[in-house]
Amino acid sequence: MQFKKVGVWILSILAALLAVLIADHKLETCLIRNQLFNLMWDYMGPGVDECLTPTKLSLLKQVTGKVVELGPGHGSNFKYFAKNSVTKVYAVEPNLSMHPKLSSTAKDVGLDVEIIGALWENSNLERGSFDTVVSNLVLCSVNDLQGSLDLIQDYLRPGGVFLFIEHVAQPNGTAWRTAQNLINPFWKYIGDNCQVNRETGMLLKAMQGWKEVSIESEDLCGGMGLVNPKIYGYAIKA
Repeated sequence: MQFKKVGVWILSILAALLAVLIADHKLETCLIRNQLFNLMWDYMGPGVDECLTPTKLSLLKQVTGKVVELGPGHGSNFKYFAKNSVTKVYAVEPNLSMHPKLSSTAKDVGLDVEIIGALWENSNLERGSFDTVVSNLVLCSVNDLQGSLDLIQDYLRPGGVFLFIEHVAQPNGTAWRTAQNLINPFWKYIGDNCQVNRETGMLLKAMQGWKEVSIESEDLCGGMGLVNPKIYGYAIKA
């Protein structure tokens, strides 16, 4: 199923134009970007979740124990967690505009969820104590990608699992990669710091400290090449 293909194209054009206006008038404050992204995700989020459902059903059934989810947004992943396998979820969501809906979703699914309104690197969670870390379309927007991957590994206990679905850069030399590089400076303003040309999978594979890393790559959701391919899989801490 294609995810609102025409709508995504229109939104991308509007996003680029609006981003230019925001940058030009120096309105690129965190608050404005957060509120704008929250409104956009109200529209786009359900469709993205629907088209990723087969991948999430397969991947997120592995969520167990003490869990931290990076940037859960409105909590769309919670329904894929098995309640009898999860003891507590720490939801690290720095976008405060998303907290009301995130809190409501947590109550609806019946999980024990603690919402932390801070950047991942400032969350002060106990290191080496988590069974599972979940990241779904989030690492594109962290301030320090390598630092965030290092921190994910630090927070996991030995044998703990990092589960992820992320969009990444197109191969070098392709037309889509050129387009990603051109639009990226503007895209991040409208997308709450989302950057479309990150090589997350390559960095993850190159890290020391994993016992096993499994990464699949596909053009998921039938969307445009700016936000594809998407990688998904797991990494187990040594």
